[in-house]
Amino acid sequence: MTPEQIKDFSLRISQCNRTELIVIMDEIIIAYIKGAQDGLMQGEKETFRFQLEKARQFLDELSSSLDMRFEISHELSSLYSYVRKSLILASAKENGENLAQCISIMERLREAFEQVAKNDQSGKMIQGSQKVYAGLTYGPGSNLNEIVF
Repeated sequence: MTPEQIKDFSLRISQCNRTELIVIMDEIIIAYIKGAQDGLMQGEKETFRFQLEKARQFLDELSSSLDMRFEISHELSSLYSYVRKSLILASAKENGENLAQCISIMERLREAFEQVAKNDQSGKMIQGSQKVYAGLTYGPGSNLNEIVF
């Protein structure tokens, strides 16, 4: 994951509600899996393993936050377990053959939670965080500058 992606995710987390946090975590997992695929294609096995480990850590966090009193949590747990096993197997075999399927599962979950997030009126997760406004301006010499308030 690039420093720009990390900055973007951090900013979004500071402004999100509970359901949007799940969407962001799904996106982070997807980004790490794609980073692992890139590392494997470039022959960077350490990067491949590191990216898969980070994806697994975020997946474990999602899994541990499930409320098992609800039936949907059991279904999500099964999906998270499948993806986790696939990531571990890919890392052990240094093989990315199931990673596309893992991305597909996580993208479908992200899309579902995006729909749920539209109806979530719970408010920001981080209370007291400032509202962020961003814009672009032209600086001296026609340089484009990003401003975040």
